[in-house]
Formats: sequence, structure tokens, C-alpha cells
Amino acid sequence: MTEALVAALAQIDGLKVISRTSTMRYKTEHPSVPEIARTLGVDLVVEGSVLQAEGQVRVTTQLIDGETDEHLWARSYTRRLEDVIALQDEVAATIGAEIMGTVTRRPAGRAASARVVDPAVYDLYLRGRHAWMQRTPEGLKAAIEYFSRAVAQDASFALAHVGLADTYAVQGSPGTGLLDARAPMALARQSARRALELDPSLAEAHTALAGVLFFGDRDFPGAEAALRRAIEINPNYPVAHEWLSVLLAELGRDREAMAHAETAVTLSPLEAVVHQAQALVHYYARRYDDAVRAARRAQQLTPSLPLARSLQVKALTLGGHAAEAMAVCEADEATRQDRDLMVACGVAASRARRGAEAAAWRARIEANRPAPGPALAQLEAALGEYPSAFARLERLAARGNLPPALAFDPLFDGLRRQPQWPAIAAQLAPR
Repeated sequence: MTEALVAALAQIDGLKVISRTSTMRYKTEHPSVPEIARTLGVDLVVEGSVLQAEGQVRVTTQLIDGETDEHLWARSYTRRLEDVIALQDEVAATIGAEIMGTVTRRPAGRAASARVVDPAVYDLYLRGRHAWMQRTPEGLKAAIEYFSRAVAQDASFALAHVGLADTYAVQGSPGTGLLDARAPMALARQSARRALELDPSLAEAHTALAGVLFFGDRDFPGAEAALRRAIEINPNYPVAHEWLSVLLAELGRDREAMAHAETAVTLSPLEAVVHQAQALVHYYARRYDDAVRAARRAQQLTPSLPLARSLQVKALTLGGHAAEAMAVCEADEATRQDRDLMVACGVAASRARRGAEAAAWRARIEANRPAPGPALAQLEAALGEYPSAFARLERLAARGNLPPALAFDPLFDGLRRQPQWPAIAAQLAPR
């Protein structure tokens, strides 16, 4: 119900609505309403409960002033259980009218929200989303299981197909260590297209397609168009802003990238992956101190995110704090299987003039399977071992396995100044 209500409120012009993932922590934590409002940066808080019994559902909602804790409005609704998803439209419209006096619906609203959805199917979808947001191999595996079960029970439920598309796209994205990402990307493409066929008005579906175009095809114009369409439909969807910020950063459009990263953080302030994306945007813009702060915030929220740790190591190293970066590398043994982190730590050790440790990180990369070639090429490039790096990159190019990060990661700035670079760059250029 929270997910549905957030989605419906997000369709109302003029409202900034915080994402479900940043609000659900308050099911178990109980600070005061003013404390919640300050943490999330909002003026008003919607509080409520859902009771289910004998085929009926009763929803009670309250609108509370975030500064004064004053109850402004309250109402209860009772409906049949199968109508619980459609009920959110009525609740959202009433709350919106109370907040703004009038409710202006966008023409391309959520058509899917009005259809009847089995609550059990919707529950599977929400569980899948929770697992997906963890961004761990185990979380992605669980997400696929939940979304697949939802599709099996209701093949016409577009959001379940979106969930599958998003999960497969993340699985096949650069940096996951997959030897061949074509299989998950093919599944992501199939699921995204099916979601759009079922409901072209879903911002989530357009975002899912953008994930395939961006991570899989490296079709930057197509991905940008899909993400901008998603934001046009729902300006409050944080994933669309998050992915657009990274895409723009890779294109060197730093100011636009930072604006969308900030929007994603504003909409989902307690979600680690949006802070991780913000760290990435700052890192690509060579704003290393800001990148470190954002990466640390992501790790505070979800310590298991290896990319946030890797970004922290890289930003500290390039910001002139290699010894501090090494402390991060030594802090958590569990992250030492992440290739990007191993490269970052190898560079940090070399810049800190700790040769034995640098050699140990290189040995870890060489022992990592499958296919350590891309990581070794990046390590050599970052360390200035250009002849060896280019020889390795030429072999990777022949197999279509070049690491995309070589084109924009500051760690490889030296490589891009070499005369051999244009031949490699031609094969990395986005479509």
C-alpha cells in the first residue's frame, strides 16, 4: 500500500514525494514526526495503517504537519481486498486535494494502478524490489525469483516484468565480472519490451528499457531519451534520475549529471545506491572530496556495497590520500573478490609506495576467475604500464570485451593521453 500510495502521489503536479525505500525504515524506528520530516527534507508526513480481515481491507490515513506535529486531516476507507491497489488512487487524490486545494493529474498517468491486482502478486513484486535494491549477487538472485513468481501468477502485471528487466540489466552491467553479459541483457530486453507493451504509461517501464540501452547496448542517445520520458511521466521516480545522472556523467555533462544525482538523493535520501551514484558522478567530475563523502554515506546506509567502497578508495588515492585509501582496502576482507575494488586497492598501494602490498593485489587479480584480463588491463593502465596495457587491450578488443570504464574513469587519464589511445577509443565510443 505504501508503494502504491507513493506512486500515485508522485503523479500530482507540484509534489515532491519521498521514495518508499527511504520511508519504510520508520515501520521499525519511531522518531517523532518533526524528526522524520527533518531527515527526509519534507513539509508534510502521511501516516497510516492497513488492516485486513475476511476479504476486506481498511485503510486509515492521516496528514501531519512536519514542523509542528499537528494533525491536519484524517480519513478511513474500507474496500474489498482485490481492490486494494485501485484504492490508492482515491487516497492519493484526497490527500492531494487537501495539500494543494486542487489535484492536477498528468495526462500520461499510471494506467496500471487502476486495474485489479492480486495482493499476493503485488506482495511478491514488493519483495522483489526490496531484494533488488540490495545490489548484491544474493539479492539479485532473490529478486529474480520473486519477480518470476509474480509473472507466473499474473503475466499481465507490467511492474513484475519491469522488475525482471531491472534485475537482469544490473546483472549484465559493466563491473559485475560476468564473462558474457549477453544472456542477462537479452532477458532484460525481453522483459522491458513486454512491460511497455502492457503499459506504455509506466515510468518504470521506460527506465527499464533505458537500463538495457545504457548498460547493454551502450546506446546513450536512446537511453537518455527513455529516461527523460520516464521523468516526464513521473518526476519523482528516483531510479530514473539515478541512472540518468550516471549516463550524463559518462558523457562528461557534469552539471546536468550532478543535478539529477541530487534529485535522486532528495527523493530517496535513505537509499544507499543513490548516494553511490552521486559519488560516481562527483568522481567522474574529479571532485574527489565530494565523492568520498557521498561514498561514505552510501556505506553507512548499506556497508555491503562494493562499488561505494571502490569509489572511496579511488577518490582518496587520486585526491592525494593513498595511505588513507589503503586503510579502506584493509577494512573488510569480504570485499576482496570485487574486481574494481582490487584494481583500486592495487593502485592505492602503488601510489602509497607499498610495493609488496601492490604485488599482492595484482596476484589476487590474476588469481580471480573467470577472465582476469579486463581487470589486469585496467591495473596496468592506471599504473602507467602502457605497452603491456595496450597489448592486453588489443586482445580484449578482438573479443569485444573492453572495459567501458577506460573511456571516462579518471584513474585512466594517463592512458588516454597515449598515441595508441584513439584506436582503442573508437571501439569504446557510445553509439
